Amino acid sequence: MRIVHEVGEVRLSEKGQALRMIGTVQDATELRQAKLEMRRLNRALRTLSLCNTTLVHAVQEQTLVNDICRILTESGGYRFVWVGHAQNDEHNTIQPVAHAGHEHGFLDILTLTWSEDQSGQNPAGYAIRSKEAFITRDIVHDAQGFADWRMAALERGYVSVSPLDGSLLQFNQALCELLGYDRQTLAKKNVFDLYADTEAGLSMARQIFERFLQGESVRDFELQMRHCDSHPIWVTVCIDPVFDESGKVIESRSSVIDISTRKQAEEEEHRVAELAIQIGSRMGLDPFRLEGLRLGATIHYIGKIAVPSEILNRPDRLDPILFNVIKAYPTVGYDIICGIEFPWPLAKMVAQHHERLDGRLSLRT
Repeated sequence: MRIVHEVGEVRLSEKGQALRMIGTVQDATELRQAKLEMRRLNRALRTLSLCNTTLVHAVQEQTLVNDICRILTESGGYRFVWVGHAQNDEHNTIQPVAHAGHEHGFLDILTLTWSEDQSGQNPAGYAIRSKEAFITRDIVHDAQGFADWRMAALERGYVSVSPLDGSLLQFNQALCELLGYDRQTLAKKNVFDLYADTEAGLSMARQIFERFLQGESVRDFELQMRHCDSHPIWVTVCIDPVFDESGKVIESRSSVIDISTRKQAEEEEHRVAELAIQIGSRMGLDPFRLEGLRLGATIHYIGKIAVPSEILNRPDRLDPILFNVIKAYPTVGYDIICGIEFPWPLAKMVAQHHERLDGRLSLRT
């Protein structure tokens, strides 16, 4: 099926009767698909941003899981989201601790476990046993092995599922992909094997570990991890200690976010600023103007915070719609800076940094 855009004009006779129609038909399928994809990416980016903000500011675990469930339903568009803890009791039960959305008794009528018997034949039980995600976009056809669960899900209008019980996993697939290891190899690694042998890597990780052992939480600490091929990867790390009944730290719950792209942009900004200073010095600019030049060169990319990372990091050629999103970032940067008073025209520098002498943009797809 294709989507088309039609424009036509009816030619009439002298008596006002329709004789023929002249028009054009344009294939708008790719344009519509691009718009839908842009909408999906923006929704995912907005949801991820809200979850990250909630994680950073969380104080209690129960509040955190409640808020994450709510965000995934309200912003992410999921019909129903729930979190369960795997219990090591006699029946290997799964204890629901938070949920949001269209639950309608789903968690009450099913006795969910992660055992091997019939009660454990559900996506959550499978995820806990195998330590792998179970994802299906079609419950009707792809979840035949989970009969009781499948019937309860279909009665409530659920059509797809993506469960993953993080409480039992030491790492997820994203970390495997980030560091380039398969799960079996990564499972054998010590945590300190994962950091680069640099001042911002292993040395800093050991300092953070000492703070964690003393019961201190760590928020948004920038470190260098090490890829399996030995090249360093910049990440931010958040760590919360978990205590036993005596108050002793027994484990941690951590999140790692890849910030390599951001670091590369920061390095580029510093290089641009350094080059601008050298050019300004050759031109004989005074120290005051050189400082304004340095600051303007440092923040000229600030508008890119409004561009989804999926577009910025896209390896192939951008289509016109996505390229228009990129081209808007100098204007976004101007809007951010123009309300702040500076002794230099920084807002204009941000807005005009891609303009040629004739006023045209010099961006390339």
